[in-house]
Amino acid sequence: MAPDLGIIREPKCLVETGPDGKLAVNGSVVEELKSIEGHVVVVSIAGPYRTGKSFLMNKLHGQNKGFTLGSTVQSQTKGIWIWVREHPRQKDNYLVLLDTEGLGDVEKGDENHDNQILCLAILLASAFVYNVMGVIGNDAIQKLHFITELAKHIQVRSGDCGENRSGSKGNDSDFDFYFPDFVYAIRDFTLELEINGHEVTSDEYLEHTLTMKTGDRPEVKNFNKIRSCIRKYFRHRKCFTFIPPVAGKCRRLDEVSDDQLLPDFRQEAEAFVNYIYGQTPVKKITGRKLTGRMFASLVEAYTEQIRTGTPYVENAVDAMARLENSNAKQEAAELYYGLMLDSLNMPVLEDADFSRCHSVCLAKAIDLFLSKALFDQNQVYQRQMNEEIEKQYKELVNMNETYCRERCQEALNELYEPIRKKLTDGKYTISGGFGLYKNDMTKLEDTYRQNLGRLATKMHHVLLEFLHSRRTEEDAILRSDEMVTAKERERELERQKAVEMEQRKNEAERQAELQQQMLEQQKLAHDQNIARLETKMREDAAAAEKHYEETMDKRLTEMQRLLSEGFERDADAMKAQIAALQNQLSQQRNQSRPRGGCTIL
Repeated sequence: MAPDLGIIREPKCLVETGPDGKLAVNGSVVEELKSIEGHVVVVSIAGPYRTGKSFLMNKLHGQNKGFTLGSTVQSQTKGIWIWVREHPRQKDNYLVLLDTEGLGDVEKGDENHDNQILCLAILLASAFVYNVMGVIGNDAIQKLHFITELAKHIQVRSGDCGENRSGSKGNDSDFDFYFPDFVYAIRDFTLELEINGHEVTSDEYLEHTLTMKTGDRPEVKNFNKIRSCIRKYFRHRKCFTFIPPVAGKCRRLDEVSDDQLLPDFRQEAEAFVNYIYGQTPVKKITGRKLTGRMFASLVEAYTEQIRTGTPYVENAVDAMARLENSNAKQEAAELYYGLMLDSLNMPVLEDADFSRCHSVCLAKAIDLFLSKALFDQNQVYQRQMNEEIEKQYKELVNMNETYCRERCQEALNELYEPIRKKLTDGKYTISGGFGLYKNDMTKLEDTYRQNLGRLATKMHHVLLEFLHSRRTEEDAILRSDEMVTAKERERELERQKAVEMEQRKNEAERQAELQQQMLEQQKLAHDQNIARLETKMREDAAAAEKHYEETMDKRLTEMQRLLSEGFERDADAMKAQIAALQNQLSQQRNQSRPRGGCTIL
């Protein structure tokens, strides 16, 4: 489990209404969310004011108090409040609770504001709980009329043209691809759950009440509209009924101890909590699980879109993905650079050692990037990461080269100092001086190689450069030495040229051999990293494919139900949506294969 940093230990306002009447994100709370590295299960709740929403959310947190409870006609929770805890049953995951202000607040009297809060509560959640007072029946269903307005306030993509990620071209026909599970909580329910005299579960009764009627009369169309939207938008539905919590009137549930609650109410509340703990999934987008940081980015994107107009689901997802990919790219590059600095003990004397260290650190950087990147199908951000790491690699190579060169030059200058002093004192401008000079320079080379060992071998070209820089000096001593004849001078000059050419040839061959070794290591690392990429893409593709298949299964179930109820035209439309989703799944499978343009260092 990650450390407590970032766990919001008490309810805090996540989204509030600003002085301009528009929704605004609480920046400090978002920053806390971003520090949560684990995946998040997000449960939001909405409903009319004074219906006990906050009580259920407090129970989910395992507390009697936390979210503000109200027993008067005044809505207590303003905006959207957040409370986070470690998930009680899912290791390393976090349970994020979102409590919304009561709908229909007479003081606020702003239906558009209510719709904005509802849109956020739905778009952000893994499970959306709608809490009402009443009975399961037409009256209860009519209280969900806001669902018919969602298509006016939410669009899957800007412009509403072209295919969405789900493969369809419509707007609300794709809501089920992104919408959460729907949990209907009905409070103070005292009736028997029966259909034609047979006892049924609350889920069965809910589905019974969602059955549509045939006919074209206005009242029938109105009857069907809400039911059609609920069935189309929320493919996974659950219903809980709660009797009154205590006998008689109860003003504040947070002041009532558990042993004062009616046993049946306690049992119903426990069933609700167990269901949320056990059945609510991690928040996902197209099959990809979201971390706290990803979720925070989604909060910011959706809220900003609502501030400026209409939330576009795929635009918000793309904005989140761009931010996550940019962060993943930067973090991976920083990880690589830090690991290289920690692992390399400069000067690194063997190029092969440098290359091996690079391969190991690059693999870890790629693993980090792949674990955090989202929907980078064309490897745009991965290529950018590779380019940044390539720059860092060259910088480190140059840094090592500079360090090695400076060490060698310091050693050569130190060894040359006695020779320089003899030159200044004229020790070599005598008869036989050239022999003395050559002996001293030979000793310099021997001592240099002995002292620096492998470093001298690696940086042999530094010695060659040093000796070449002394050529004018050596020639002057050779010409001034009276003991050396003209023919001997000529032979010495030819010998020096031959030695220098042989040294340069040997150095070139050594460098070519090292380069070949490095290329072989880089090819091995490249193949390993391609394998990592392919594995990750297969995992992402499998998660996305599962999401597509689950959506298709739910749509197929709804199509069969529509046929059984006599709605052939609607069933045909659903069939077309399933076909579009199947086509998109095929495209998704093709896109999941690594392309030839994928480059890894």
